[in-house]
Amino acid sequence: MWASVRDRPPTGAERARVERALYLFQLLVCFCQHMAFRREEAVDRAYIAACHDKVAALQRCLVTRLMAPWEMYQVIAIQAYFRRAIHGFEHPPWYSERVMPGILSAGLDLMHATLCQADGGAAALTAAQERAAQERPFRPLCIIASRGFHQTWTRTRPGPATAYRPFGTEADAAAYASWRTLEETQLRLVGTHQAWADLLEDRLAEMEGRLDLWSAALWDPGRWADMFGTVRLPNPDVWRDLRLHWNPMSAGFHVLAHPEDVVVPAASPAAAEA
Repeated sequence: MWASVRDRPPTGAERARVERALYLFQLLVCFCQHMAFRREEAVDRAYIAACHDKVAALQRCLVTRLMAPWEMYQVIAIQAYFRRAIHGFEHPPWYSERVMPGILSAGLDLMHATLCQADGGAAALTAAQERAAQERPFRPLCIIASRGFHQTWTRTRPGPATAYRPFGTEADAAAYASWRTLEETQLRLVGTHQAWADLLEDRLAEMEGRLDLWSAALWDPGRWADMFGTVRLPNPDVWRDLRLHWNPMSAGFHVLAHPEDVVVPAASPAAAEA
């Protein structure tokens, strides 16, 4: 990523895309501010199934009434960036998925304050936020800002740009082209049939995770050659165990159904100061 940006600085369109994605991320934070799942003792299969349906309906509403699908992908890219910049990759995935929605729900002010910290201040601030998130009910923000279940609103055959209603008033043909590339890349892997998606779930999640690590939806099509060069690498250490970090729908509902799997890492600041 740094090599790509160094060799070709972000274009005006890319910068505008990032700014709009930040704005939409904050809108989603405000919308989800008071949403929370039930406490774990009140969670059962019927409740989880109902939550599945509600999240799917909400996602479809977001990409038809508030923003276009490519703009939702851009919000996911912003979430992915904040996850890796603030929380990192070293924590167990279930723990990360339990605390990150609570941290991200604080919005851009906290993200900015954390990223501007120096001399270990960011780690201390994040640790405090992790402890606070564990004490609050589990938030659905990251589950909502995700690709959802198969063909809920993504992993489908893309239509023409005119079939969608973007939030931005100006046309963004490059963003549409990048989203179309993402969708068609996924379709080449698993097609549109649920059985193939289930069979190849790990491969699909791995590919999506690598693309999210690149924040692929934010960039012009001219960077795709750079992205695909790393996406196709054969499982280097940097990608190990990251797919759960970047599949908040799957990981989030696992945490909701199996809270006993959320174990605070012994070496984490949150554990040391508890």
